[in-house]
Amino acid sequence: MNKGKIVALVCILFLTCCGFPLGERHYFASEAESVRHLESNKSLFRQAVERWQAVNKAGAFEFHRWDNNSFSWNDTEIKPVKDRYYQVVKNREVLAEKTDFDHAASLAGVSSEELRWWTNISQTLQLYWISNIGTKLPPDQRYVEVSLRGSERGPYGFIYVPEDHASAYETFLYESERREPPLIYTKLDHIEGRWFYFESKP
Repeated sequence: MNKGKIVALVCILFLTCCGFPLGERHYFASEAESVRHLESNKSLFRQAVERWQAVNKAGAFEFHRWDNNSFSWNDTEIKPVKDRYYQVVKNREVLAEKTDFDHAASLAGVSSEELRWWTNISQTLQLYWISNIGTKLPPDQRYVEVSLRGSERGPYGFIYVPEDHASAYETFLYESERREPPLIYTKLDHIEGRWFYFESKP
């Protein structure tokens, strides 16, 4: 084994042992595969973004599903442990070492029914993250970003612009047609209707 490979292996082992997750690669290997996934599940994706807007009117929340099967509601991470129990961590403080799902949800400040719905739909649709973007901007400039599984190494997925958010929609449509995405995205393509595909740097 040459010196370069040894150094690379040591770096990987160091990052893994020290708790820095490398994250899996993109679950969908290309834009075309991602778009096919959206089109095959359009009604469920639409249901997800509409429900997200309904339960998150203030726009301050976010939901993550990590590749180790843990998930988080806003700033509270819920990690599965043995026998269907969960560890709950908020801002690096352990709130519960081993508790059931309902109590874990209450510690995260969300109903167990709502959290269960999101954990289920995230598995079905291979979601990594969902959040409202631009919450400090006027409402018509805001949109919903839905990242797909494997986004730890480089976020990718879909942008959904609500029907009455004309300014955001016009901006994304213009930028996608010019092939010059906004600075936060490295790729931006209009799929159809209110849906766009994006890629960005980690």
